[in-house]
Amino acid sequence: MKSLLIVSALFFALALCNAQDSENLARVRQVNFDQGGKGNIVFMTQIGQGNQIEISQKGEGNVVVASQIGDNNTFKSEQIGNRNRIRHNSYYNDNVVNILQAGDLNLVENEDLYGSGKLTVTQNGNKNGVMNKSFGNNVNVNVMQLGSGNEVTGSFYGTDRSGGTASVVQNSNNNKLDFKKYNNKDIQISQRNGASAAVIQY
Repeated sequence: MKSLLIVSALFFALALCNAQDSENLARVRQVNFDQGGKGNIVFMTQIGQGNQIEISQKGEGNVVVASQIGDNNTFKSEQIGNRNRIRHNSYYNDNVVNILQAGDLNLVENEDLYGSGKLTVTQNGNKNGVMNKSFGNNVNVNVMQLGSGNEVTGSFYGTDRSGGTASVVQNSNNNKLDFKKYNNKDIQISQRNGASAAVIQY
């Protein structure tokens, strides 16, 4: 069953969506620049295969909380502004997460359970953070942070030695990296001046 949900909101808004079955598309656009409003919120859950979430928010203090349960799901979110937050959970195999944040003091929290998947995060600004936990095999994580005082924290818990990769680029000063890897995950790190990196491999 296919379904489509499109929500477009100005100023403060709260969007709630729960979708079951397969091949659903949920698209949300929230903009609050014109009136100086803050704090748009999206709560979304999808259950099934081949589902898609697309969320665009502009302004400050926006929040996205999303869960996708099933295989081959896609999550794409863009936040423009400061003090925004995205929290996303994927369950099962071959899910793709793509996140862009432009602004300062933004945070991404992602958790990938039970299978392979791909996470790509780009943050353009200062004092932003990425927290990722991956519980599966062949998980690929790519993080790029452009700005100063940013932080990446990640953990990989593989159930065998089948691989998985992480690539982190922090392209400015005074950034921080803290990664823990279990079961043969490859990590590539690029940092500039004043950075610190702590990597533990098991």
